[in-house]
Amino acid sequence: MQRFLDLYRDDRFWYWGFSGVVAVYVIALIVSNEVRPEHLIIITLMMIWNYWPRFNQHFRAIFPFFLFALIYDALRFVTPVMHALIPINVAEPYYIERALFGYTGPNGEILIPTQYFADKSHPIVDFAAAFAYFFFVYEAIAYAFYLLVKNQRLLLHFGAAFLSVSLLGFATWYLYPAAPPWYVELYGLGPAIMDTPGNSARLIRVDQYLGLPIFEEMYSRASNVFGAMPSMHACYPLITFLYGRKTFKGPVYWGMVGFWALVSFSAVYLNHHYIIDVLLGCFYGVLIYYLFEKYFPYKEEV
Repeated sequence: MQRFLDLYRDDRFWYWGFSGVVAVYVIALIVSNEVRPEHLIIITLMMIWNYWPRFNQHFRAIFPFFLFALIYDALRFVTPVMHALIPINVAEPYYIERALFGYTGPNGEILIPTQYFADKSHPIVDFAAAFAYFFFVYEAIAYAFYLLVKNQRLLLHFGAAFLSVSLLGFATWYLYPAAPPWYVELYGLGPAIMDTPGNSARLIRVDQYLGLPIFEEMYSRASNVFGAMPSMHACYPLITFLYGRKTFKGPVYWGMVGFWALVSFSAVYLNHHYIIDVLLGCFYGVLIYYLFEKYFPYKEEV
């Protein structure tokens, strides 16, 4: 850990290494004709923040979250390659869910929990679920910026754990590509349709309430339709409140716990994930947290 921290503080690493990462990413965007305004804003912000001596130490503390954003955006280059190599699992996750959590419906058929909510909705629950789904990763980013001001040593630990669990989740998406429940509802259990567009599933109800295609447009740009397992929606709030225990007590802490519970419920309620996806996401969050606590423990300064 100390060797890593020494490298992390080395100005040469940030001058040459960071420049190389940004150069490769920009070239990939240009070659793929995928440059969007948000790319230019983020890259410009990172370059200024990194090379301005007054602020570069702050940038290094928050960098894992910028790197997460770049990697997540770059997944669209990886998706077609990996999906051509590894078959998509459509029926298997459904049957596992049904075996573990199936129940007998009113007509004697075996249903799964996401199907229970198909005709059981309420505007308040819909808006609460939409709120959770919109802000699930922004909670972690907000906590990171809080630590940037209050405790940069803890931020280094939180950032490294957040990036590690993200990479573990992304790797699982491609090693075990799995169709979400909304896909099975729309297209059945047959072979995967590879050019399936992203779908907002039951979030479409919120768009209809508002008269705006907010979630429809958001999910139409999804880089990986078959990345349902694990649910990173459930994972990120969990690892955030696990680290949040070191900072907050009382109402704020319990608010973080409640937000994680709401996001986990919303994943199933909105037909985006099976319960098994949520459980695996939560397992990943706990696993990475306790591995970091065991091998790279954070200790308060005395």
